[in-house]
Amino acid sequence: MSRHAWRTVHPTQSWSRAAAEPATYDGPFHRAGERVVYAWSRSELAALSAAFLCAGIEPEEMLWEKLQLPGEGQIVDLGGSESVSPDLLTQLCQRDLLGAWVPTSLSTDGMALVMNPAHPQFSQIKVLDSRFITRASA
Repeated sequence: MSRHAWRTVHPTQSWSRAAAEPATYDGPFHRAGERVVYAWSRSELAALSAAFLCAGIEPEEMLWEKLQLPGEGQIVDLGGSESVSPDLLTQLCQRDLLGAWVPTSLSTDGMALVMNPAHPQFSQIKVLDSRFITRASA
């Protein structure tokens, strides 16, 4: 997989605040109360996921970020793995992994990246590009 990933988030959740707050819900790859960061293998998946997660709430603007992943942190590809579960983040911590590429229900040809913000290499992730995306006026 690429050493790049994309995120689209509310402007208050910029990379500098990534994983500052624990998740308040159980997700497909984490449990409520865990700190987790998601990104995507393609920029259009990042935009689609943001629209999906907003669930009809249309913020005036979103923040799009292109990330460069560090070469040192191990990221595994679980594309065909049956072991993908809500305990994935716990498994990443136990195996000292920075992250895992996992299948996404948003697209058959893209992947989600589940990142472990407790990993020492997490702070080495760089934002290569960051821009505000403003919703078009009706």
